[in-house]
Amino acid sequence: MISFAVIAAVAALPGEYVIDCSGFRPAGAEAAFTYRYECRDGKVLTSIVACDARVSPAQVAVTLTGPLEFSKWQVEMVPGKEAVFVVRGSKTSPIKSVTFTGDGWVPAVTRRIIVPPPAGGK
Repeated sequence: MISFAVIAAVAALPGEYVIDCSGFRPAGAEAAFTYRYECRDGKVLTSIVACDARVSPAQVAVTLTGPLEFSKWQVEMVPGKEAVFVVRGSKTSPIKSVTFTGDGWVPAVTRRIIVPPPAGGK
């Protein structure tokens, strides 16, 4: 029971998701997968992506950030890592979840907790 409470408390903390495409190596001629980004206000961005095996990991990351940037979501590339980006949420709401599903390769997803600044801004 305590472990469930801890898991629920951690899930409620604000966070961001790091998406790492650096391991892009499809098993066949292409990698096809579905992505789903969901914010706390219920806004969802989802689509199917198919990447040819000849594209670079950086090109996969750019393909995935394009719709987020077009929709004015909070996204940025990680400096010095051209195939890694961070999603923080939509224009108006923090990110709740990020999922990728597919039969082969999918990007690695890591959730990082954002510690809010102390009260009073100091």
